This record gives sequence, structure tokens and C-alpha cells, in this order.
Amino acid sequence: MNIYLLRANLNNSYWDDWFDKCFGMVIVAEAEEAARTLATTAGGAEDSAVWQDTAFTTCELVGTASTVSESVLLTDEHWA
Repeated sequence: MNIYLLRANLNNSYWDDWFDKCFGMVIVAEAEEAARTLATTAGGAEDSAVWQDTAFTTCELVGTASTVSESVLLTDEHWA
């Protein structure tokens, strides 16, 4: 399994209204597509489709995990 860091692309004005949104996640998945799909169910009040769109978010491979199954490990949420 791979470990991915998904983050909001803060250069996109979509994220200007910061409240009740998730700005990043650490996800264990086999591939980037699977990580982005998991992200759509773990976000905040933002439109879940932003996690599938490279204009709104980034997805970076940061490591591997041999004993962890597919899951969301951590979220960075900003609630008002």
C-alpha cells in the first residue's frame, strides 16, 4: 500500500471561504485514484468532487505502508 498526502490547492479561489472545509488528508491506498476516491467521503462541507479534481487539490505519494489497509489516517479540518 502507498501513503498519499492530499492537500487543497490554495491558489484556487474555491478555498477562500475556509470554514467547515477539510484542507488536507493522509490516506493509505493502492493508487492515487483510490486515495482520491476515499477523500471524497472523508472531507468537510466542501464539495466532495474537489478531491477528484487536480485544479482544486494535489495528491502526492509520500511513502509506503506494509501493514495498513486502505484508510484515511488523518484529516486537516477547519470548522467555524
